[in-house]
Amino acid sequence: MADAPPDTTAPIDPPVTFFRRKGNRSNHRKRPPTPPPKPSSDSDSDYSSTDETGAKLPTKRRKTKHVVSSSSSAAKPIEDTITSLNGPTYAADRSATISKSDDATKRSNWHNENEEEYLIRKSKPQPEEGTEEPTADGVYRGSSAYKSFIKKNPDSVQNKGKMGPVKAPTNVRQVVTVDFAPDVCKDYKQTGFCGFGDTCKFLHAREDYKQGWQLDRDWEVSSKKKQGGKDTSKGDEDDDDKELANIPFKCVICKGDYKVPIVTKCGHYFCEKCALQKYRKTPSCAICGAGTNGIFNTAKNLQKKLDKKREREEAKKEEEGEEGEQAGASGITIEDRAVPALPTSSPKAVRREIASSHKPSHQQATHISSTNQQQLHMEPFTFATSNQLKLNVSVRIQNLEGQKPLVPYSQLLKNPELKFVGSNLSPVSDLYIAVQVYGDNKPLGVPVQTAYKSFKAARVWKEWLTLPVRYCDIPRSAQLAITIWDLGGPDKEVPYGGTTVRLFDADGTLKKGRQKLKVWLDVEADGRTETATDSIVESNDEMDRLEKQIKKHESGEIPRVDWLDNLAFRQIEQIQKKSIKRTHDHFLYIDFPRFDFPVVFCDFEYPTLAALAEAAEAEKENGIATPTASTGHAPSTTQSGVVGSSIPGEPIPAPVDGGMMRVYDPEAARERDNPAEAKHMNLVRSQRNGPSDRDLKPNARIRDQLNDILKYPPTHELNPDEKNLIWKFRYYLTRDKRALTKFLKSVVWADAREVKGVLELLPKWAEVDVDDALELLGPAFTNPAVRTYAVARLKKADDNELVLYLLQLVQALKFERQQTGDHNSESSLAQFLVTRASENETLGSLLYWYLAVEMEFKRHKKLYERVVFEFMHQLEATPEAPDRPKRSMLARQATLNKTFNSLAIEIRDMKAKREKKIEHLKNYIADPAHGLLNFEPLPLPLDPSVIAVGMIPSESNVFKSTLSPLMMTFKTADGGKYPMLFKNGDDLRQDQLVIQTFTLMDQLLRKENLDLKLSPYKILASSPTSGMIQFVASKPIATIVREYKTILEFLKHHYPDGSTREGVKAEVLDNYVKSCAGYCVITYILGVGDRHLDNLLVTPDGFFFHADFGFILGHDPKIFAPQMKLCKEMVDGMGGSDSLLFKQFKGYCYTAFSILRKNASLILNLWTLMIDAGIPDVEREPDTAVLKIQEKFWLESGEEEALGRFEVLIGDSLNALFPIVIDRMHNITQYWKS
Repeated sequence: MADAPPDTTAPIDPPVTFFRRKGNRSNHRKRPPTPPPKPSSDSDSDYSSTDETGAKLPTKRRKTKHVVSSSSSAAKPIEDTITSLNGPTYAADRSATISKSDDATKRSNWHNENEEEYLIRKSKPQPEEGTEEPTADGVYRGSSAYKSFIKKNPDSVQNKGKMGPVKAPTNVRQVVTVDFAPDVCKDYKQTGFCGFGDTCKFLHAREDYKQGWQLDRDWEVSSKKKQGGKDTSKGDEDDDDKELANIPFKCVICKGDYKVPIVTKCGHYFCEKCALQKYRKTPSCAICGAGTNGIFNTAKNLQKKLDKKREREEAKKEEEGEEGEQAGASGITIEDRAVPALPTSSPKAVRREIASSHKPSHQQATHISSTNQQQLHMEPFTFATSNQLKLNVSVRIQNLEGQKPLVPYSQLLKNPELKFVGSNLSPVSDLYIAVQVYGDNKPLGVPVQTAYKSFKAARVWKEWLTLPVRYCDIPRSAQLAITIWDLGGPDKEVPYGGTTVRLFDADGTLKKGRQKLKVWLDVEADGRTETATDSIVESNDEMDRLEKQIKKHESGEIPRVDWLDNLAFRQIEQIQKKSIKRTHDHFLYIDFPRFDFPVVFCDFEYPTLAALAEAAEAEKENGIATPTASTGHAPSTTQSGVVGSSIPGEPIPAPVDGGMMRVYDPEAARERDNPAEAKHMNLVRSQRNGPSDRDLKPNARIRDQLNDILKYPPTHELNPDEKNLIWKFRYYLTRDKRALTKFLKSVVWADAREVKGVLELLPKWAEVDVDDALELLGPAFTNPAVRTYAVARLKKADDNELVLYLLQLVQALKFERQQTGDHNSESSLAQFLVTRASENETLGSLLYWYLAVEMEFKRHKKLYERVVFEFMHQLEATPEAPDRPKRSMLARQATLNKTFNSLAIEIRDMKAKREKKIEHLKNYIADPAHGLLNFEPLPLPLDPSVIAVGMIPSESNVFKSTLSPLMMTFKTADGGKYPMLFKNGDDLRQDQLVIQTFTLMDQLLRKENLDLKLSPYKILASSPTSGMIQFVASKPIATIVREYKTILEFLKHHYPDGSTREGVKAEVLDNYVKSCAGYCVITYILGVGDRHLDNLLVTPDGFFFHADFGFILGHDPKIFAPQMKLCKEMVDGMGGSDSLLFKQFKGYCYTAFSILRKNASLILNLWTLMIDAGIPDVEREPDTAVLKIQEKFWLESGEEEALGRFEVLIGDSLNALFPIVIDRMHNITQYWKS
C-alpha cells in the first residue's frame, strides 16, 4: 500500500501561508502611497511607485510567503496557481451610487413641535456637499481628502451650536422602548399582585401617568362641572373599592381581566380556565401555594362588584365626554376606545338572557378533520342563536362627521327657502336622527328618534335607542334605516342624509361594536333589500385602515399599552382632522351591543304536534291544568316555553281572548326524515302488511344477516335497510327474545297502522331477559304499552335482583309518559316500585333515599315528590310486618342523617386543631341529650340489613382532610360493630354508581361460578353534597411499601404459614390474587382514573380493592395514564411476573373479561339510563359516555382476538414506565404535605 501511486483525482489542499514575525525596528520609514491598480492583463507581481517628486522608483518583485510544491517545470506564476485552486475572483463595482433611501430609519416626528416648518425645510432641494470628486491618482492628501458616505443632517442641533442627542446612523434600525416609571413594579401594576410581597425593591403603585394634554383636558372638564348635590351612593362605591383594593384587579396567571372568576378555598381569585389549567399541572394555589384539592367556587360577589365598578367607569367616561365635546369632535376619541356600554340594564340582561336559556342556549360547533384528528386540535366555538335572544334591538348613535359646503349665493336667490335650513346657517346646527327596522322591504316597527340636544363644537349624541322589535323576531335580512333630519323652516323638516345598515353580516352573525356608515346627503334612508343608501364605505385611505385597527384594539385583539395608546390616538386624531378637510363625505358612527358570545341567526322553529302533546302531558304531571274554553284564561306556558294545548282527539278549545283559535297541522307531527326514504319505506311495508308475512322464512344468507343485526350492541343505530329486513321477518323473529328491541327500533311510531300491529304482536314474543327489559325503559321507547311490557318482565325478578337495578329504575321514572294522568295505573313503573318497596325493608329504605336525592333538583322535583307521596301512602295502607319498612323508620333515618350533616358542618368549620375536633365529636356522641349513645333498633340507611342500637364514642374519629369526614362506629343488635364515614361537601353519586356497577359485575361473575373475592364497600349519597361510606380496615399500598417493603411481607406478617412457598396462608394469597384480577378488569372497563398507591388498598386477610372514584370513563388528571392499573408493587405481592400466582392472575383476568363481554348489553343499558342523572363525568360528555364503555369490550372482535388484545394490555400496563414516575412524584408530594 505504501508503494501505490498518488491519487491525482484527489482535491489539492490550498496553500498554507506563513508569516514572519516582525522585529522591533527602530527606524520607521514612511509608507509609500498606495499605487493605482494595474490592468487585469498584467499577471506578474511587479509594480512601480513614485516618490514625492514623481520620480519613478526601481521595480521590485514581491516575495511570496507561500510554500507550494511544484514540478520541475513550474512555468505558471504562483498567483495563477492560487486562482485555479480557489476558483474565480470577484471584484467590487463602485460605479453605482448609493441610494438616498433611508427606509431602515424611518421615524415619526411626533416629538417635533415645529413639524410643519421641518417638513417644508426637508422638502427643499439640499445643496451638494462637494462638486468635485477627488481623483484616485494614488497621491496621499491627508485624512481631509477622504470621502464620507454618511450624510449629515444640516438641520441637526449640533450645526446650530446647541446641545442635544446625536442622530442615529442611517444604516441601522433601532427600536427604543422608554420606561417612564422604572422604579414601579410591573407585576403589581398589571395584576395587583407581586410574588415578592413587601420585600420587593420596586414601588407598588397602580397609578397611570397622564400626558400634559390629558391634564389640561381634565382641568377644563372639571372647571366646567356644575356643583351638584352630595351623592349618597358614594359610600357604597368606596366600600366596594376598598374590598377590591385587597384583591388583584386582574388574574395573576394570565394577567388579563377575570373571565368567569372563581375563588379557591384559601381566598384567592383566578379565571376559571386559568385555574383548571394550573390544577392540571399542580394542585397548589398560584399565589400562596396551598393545596386546592380541585375545589373552585364561583366568585359571584366579585363578579357583581367588578360589573358595578365597570359600569361606574363607563358612566364617568360618558359624563366626561359630554362635558368635553371638543375632545370628542373627531368621533375617535380616547374616551371611546373602551368597549361601548349597552343601554341601561342591557349588559346584565343579555347575560341573564343567555345564561337562563335552556340547554341549547349556547352551542358548541367543533369541526375536526377525520384524517387529521390526532394531529389537529381546534378549540370549541361557542355561540348563541338569535331566536333565544329575547332583547329589543338597540343601537347607540355616536357622532356625525363631515361638513356641508356653503350654498352659493346664486342658488339662494333661486330658492330663498334654503336660507331657513339649519345646516346652511351653522356647521353645528340642531339635528335629530330617526331609526327604523326593516325586513324584506317592510317596516317591522315604528321609528325611534333621538332626544333634543344642543351642539357646541361637534355633532355628538352618544345616545342609546331601543327599538320596539326583539332580536328573536327579526329575519336575517333585517336592516336599520337611519335618517338624519334637519330643520327646514317653521314646522318643516328636511332630510339631511340617510344610510341603511344590515344587522347581520354575510355569514349570518349579528354585528357588534363600532360601525362607520356612509351618509347619503339630502335623501331619506330607504329600507329596501336593494337599498340606494347603502352604508358600506368603499374608500381605502389611511384613515379606514386605522379605524379597522381601532376596532381590533377595542375587541382586545391588539394588547393595550396605555402610554403608547395615548400617543397613537393623538396622531390618529390629527390624521382624521386632515382627512375630513380633504373630503366632503359624511360618516355616521354608531355602536351595536357587544354580547358574551357571537350571536348567529337562527329562525324560529314552530313546535310539532308531538311536542305540543308532550307539553300538555308535562303540565298534567306537574299539576297544571290545560286551559279550556270554560276557564277563560290565556294559555299557560311551560318551563320549556311551549304553549300548553289540548291533545289531538279532544274537542278543539273555544277561541281565546282576541278571537284567535288554534288549528292543528297534520303534517307537523310527521318526523323530519327524507321524504323519498319515507315514501319508499311506506311502499315496502305496505306490500308486507298482508297475511303472507306470517309464513316468510329467511334463507341461509338472510339468516346470517339477521344474526349479525341481533348481535349489535344497544347503542347501535339501525339503518333503513336493516329496519326493513327486521320488519319483513318480524313473525319469524318472535321466537328469538334478542330480536324484540331491534324490532321495536324499526317501527315507525307515527304510523297508526304499524303501531296497532306491533301491539298485537308484542304479547306473542318470547320472554325477554332483564337487560332487554331495562333497554325498553330507556328514553328511546316512550310508548306506554311497550313500557308496560318491560315492567311486567321486571315483576318476575326477585328483590335481591331489583336492588342491583334500583338506582337505574329510579332514573327511568324520568322517561315515563302518562297519557291519562292516572298514576295508580298498573302500567306505571312508579307504582311497581312503590308496591315492591313497601313489601321489603331493604328496597324501601334504598328507594326512599334515592328519591330524596332526586327531589333536590328542580327539573324533576314534582315527579319524585309525587312518587314519595304515593310511597308513604302505600306504607300507611300496608300492614306492619318485621321485614317491611315503616314510615317511622324512614323518619328516624332522616333525623339521624340531618344530625350527622349538621355535626359534620360544625366540625369542618371549627378553627381548631384535629385533636380538638375529635374530642368535640366524642363528647357530642356521648351526651345522652343527643340520643346517639343508645337508641331503639334502627336499620342503617347505608346498609338496611344492619340493625344499629347505639354508637361507640371512643371509636369515633375525624380524618385529616379538607372536608374533615367523620368516622363513627355503631353498635349492632347482634353485638357487633359497624364503622361508617359521613362526608359533607362532596358529591358521592358518582362513587355510588361505580360501586353499584362493581356489585353487579360481581354477581354476574358468581353466576358463572367465578368468585373473584370482590368486596365492594357500601356507599350512599344522602344528598347531592353529603353521604355515607362504609369503613373497611385496610392499608394503602404506599403505606405497606413504606412499612413492610412488599405486600407479600405485609400478608406474611398477619397470616404466616411456613408450609407454603411464599410463607403466607394459601387462602389469603388466593384472596389477594383473585381480587386483584377482578378489580383490574372492572376498573379497566369503567375507565377509572387517578390511580396511585394511596387509593389502592389491601386488607390484612388479602382482599385488594380500589377507593376514590372521582375520575371515570377515561378521564384522568395525570398524563399518559395506563388503561389498566397494574403496578410493580401489586405483582410483587404475587411473587413476581414469573411466578405461578401471576399466571393464575392472568387466567382469572381472561375468564372475567370473557364473562363480562357476554353481559355487555346489561351493563350498557344500565349506564344508558344514567345519562340524565347528573353524574359529573357522564354529564361532561353525555353523547360518548356509554360508547367509551362499549369500546372497552371490543365487541367488534371475536373471542380469541379480544383475549389476545387483553393479554397485550396486561403486558403494556405492567411494563409502562411513566406511571412509575407519576407514583414516585405523588409519594414525594404527599410526603411534603404531611
